[in-house]
Amino acid sequence: MKIRMVPVEQLFRRFPRLVRDTARQCGRNVELALAGQDTDLDKGILDQLAEPVAHLVRNAISHGIEDAPERQRAGKREQGTLRLAAYHQGNQAGYRNRGRRQGSRCGKNPETRRWRGAWSARRRRSDLMRPIC
Repeated sequence: MKIRMVPVEQLFRRFPRLVRDTARQCGRNVELALAGQDTDLDKGILDQLAEPVAHLVRNAISHGIEDAPERQRAGKREQGTLRLAAYHQGNQAGYRNRGRRQGSRCGKNPETRRWRGAWSARRRRSDLMRPIC
C-alpha cells in the first residue's frame, strides 16, 4: 500500500502558475504560500483532487481577494496571500485553503437574498437583517 503513496507536492506543483495566471486575468496581486508538501496521499485520490482544488484556488483569487486599491482602502497590504496546506490528522488527510478575504456578501443585500430564494416576501422585515449564509 505504501507504493501508491505520493507526496502532495506533485499536486501543489501546478498551483504557482495557476495562481499567477488567474491573478493576472483578474487584476489581482497574489502571493502563494504552500505548506505540507511532504504529506503523502494515495495517487488515485491525488489525481481526483487536482481539478476540484484548482477550482477552489481560482475562486479564492477571483472572488476572495480584492484588487490592490480596494485592499489599500481596507488597510491591508496590496498583495493578497493565498495559503494552501495539506496535513494528516489521525488517519485522515486534510486540506486547508486560507486567506484574509473580503468574505461573503450574500447576507448584506436583501434583493440578492430574495433572488436566491432565501426568503419569501411574507417574512418580517427583522428577518432581512439576519445573515443566512
